[in-house]
Amino acid sequence: MKKKQTTLVILVVLLLCAAAGAYWFYSNREVPETFFDYSPGDYFVTNVKDSKRLFKVSVVLRLTTDDDKVIAEVFTRNNALIRDIIIFTLREMNEGALVDINMHNLVREQLRLKIGEALGTDLIGKVLFNDYVMQ
Repeated sequence: MKKKQTTLVILVVLLLCAAAGAYWFYSNREVPETFFDYSPGDYFVTNVKDSKRLFKVSVVLRLTTDDDKVIAEVFTRNNALIRDIIIFTLREMNEGALVDINMHNLVREQLRLKIGEALGTDLIGKVLFNDYVMQ
């Protein structure tokens, strides 16, 4: 009888340890981030405000969705508007703002907010630059 009780206690302890381990394993797993990198075109070349220089940049919008239907309806359909916003936002900036490394995040944020506002969406998580050249 004592042997059965000891075996039962050991089984209960093992089950509790297994349950605790499974809970810890699954609760500490990171949920993979869902995103889609949307490119509004090859690159942009604009004049720089109050300067004779040109600015060339390629932009990628990191969207917080990978839903093909949403991407097609919101972003692909409005690609010309997105490009227009990017070009004219960059043309409003002077040379100092574009070359100052501390301003790059401000440029990203302005583009993200302006495009999001024009499209009526908050699906733009980040604006990424592939090229960023002043000539």
